[in-house]
Amino acid sequence: MCLTHFHGDHCLGVPGIVPRMSLDGVASAVAHYPATGARYFDRLRHASVFHATTELAEQPVERDGRITSGPFGELWARRLDHPVGGVRIPAR
Repeated sequence: MCLTHFHGDHCLGVPGIVPRMSLDGVASAVAHYPATGARYFDRLRHASVFHATTELAEQPVERDGRITSGPFGELWARRLDHPVGGVRIPAR
């Protein structure tokens, strides 16, 4: 799971995806998201009552660069000039 930022149209699916993974028997998953939004991610992943069986490894992203690679290719992060929460984060 990759979240680019915490505007609603980019993150409000998390409360449905996390419980669904447990219902579908997904043993483990990884969640990448901007480290500055860790408190929001925690709220989203625990937004409803469900029996959690999926081990969700959180990987907060703190800086630009390659995050991970695998059979899917590579996942890279880059800070963008995009206002989040009323604060403009300048691109590097």
